[in-house]
Amino acid sequence: MPAWACHPAPEVTQAAINGLRQQAQRCGERGFAAASALQVNPLLEASALRYAQELAARDRIDHVGQASTSLRARLRESGYAMQVAGENLAGGPETLDEALAVWIASPVHCENLMWPAFTEFGLACVRGTGKFQRYWVLHLAQPPHPRVSVAPLRIALVSVPLGAGSYPPPINRPQHRLRPVPDAHLGEDGRAVVLDDAFAVAQQGRDLGVAAAAGDEAQDLQLLR
Repeated sequence: MPAWACHPAPEVTQAAINGLRQQAQRCGERGFAAASALQVNPLLEASALRYAQELAARDRIDHVGQASTSLRARLRESGYAMQVAGENLAGGPETLDEALAVWIASPVHCENLMWPAFTEFGLACVRGTGKFQRYWVLHLAQPPHPRVSVAPLRIALVSVPLGAGSYPPPINRPQHRLRPVPDAHLGEDGRAVVLDDAFAVAQQGRDLGVAAAAGDEAQDLQLLR
């Protein structure tokens, strides 16, 4: 592990995050059932590392980057195509356990960790010389669903003699079903919901946006976003 890196090996990170997801969690006023295990994705690791290096160089904890201003742009730059994605940031924690502890204690970051749609993740921590010393980035995502090819319409033409007492079988039409946007991403009025500045999300290739920052939560040289 390079000297500037402060994150553990991927298998250690995977075990720690999935250890949280395999238990029901209370994220503020919202309860989450145990969620499926996440897999490490090298492209998400690369995007998290690139952004952690930028945050360390800027000595900032901010979801709006300089090189890539949005989470979607950061993932695209790393070559990752997503269906839905989230980003957790923290400045200051010295270990992975500390970073996960401050995230699980924050409702919106906890929701990111427990979001059932996520299937893959990448995490990075970079040491810096600024006030936070350590800069953590966690990228969680779900890749797009594979496209399903639809068979062409098949029509059966049947010749039936008059008086046969039977009718031709119905036309065989493939059934099409549109998959709605998951309810978890819709408000009561049907509009897309973004949890807060900690949750940057895109659905089906369309940015749903990022809410305005709620303000810094710096305490004991720890910043959480």
